[in-house]
Amino acid sequence: MLLHPDQISAKFDSWFLALLAAVTFAVATLGINVVANFVSPAFDFSNVFPRQIDFKKGGYIAALIALALYPFAPWEGSAASFVGLIGATMGPIYGIMMVDYYPIAKGRVNVPALYQEHGEYRFQNGWNASALIAAAVGALFSSVLPNFTSILPAWWAVYGWFFGVGIAGAVYYALRVAMPSPVARTA
Repeated sequence: MLLHPDQISAKFDSWFLALLAAVTFAVATLGINVVANFVSPAFDFSNVFPRQIDFKKGGYIAALIALALYPFAPWEGSAASFVGLIGATMGPIYGIMMVDYYPIAKGRVNVPALYQEHGEYRFQNGWNASALIAAAVGALFSSVLPNFTSILPAWWAVYGWFFGVGIAGAVYYALRVAMPSPVARTA
């Protein structure tokens, strides 16, 4: 069974079809990697500090980080564990978002307040301390402890994303119930 595009294109009898397939695979790979690994991070960096960082500067920052990480090449050793570690770190963010939207906000978003500088989504000077604490606790249990220590069993890391979602969501809910937002949520 042939699984890789280069192996499939090598089976073509016509050099023209093989060249066309190779160019098509190269363009598709380039397009996917530019969108996934450059455009999104560039916009992410520009959204963090929109007054100081535009899309172009965000792209330079993303490129510099990629160049700084390249010598370490974490994907060459065990790509599955690297992707699992990234996923386990993102799980707590997902858990916080789901808990905030469903049980806390009851599925409602005050859209005008999203654009108010001192609206209900301002939290503590623009930082949601409850979310930051919950994300740190969730990341600790989903990725740090199972991958870098022997405190938790090895199988815990396999399900790290799910543990991160559950632990961070529970911590966030407990913190938000204990310390409600100073501005009442309205729809």
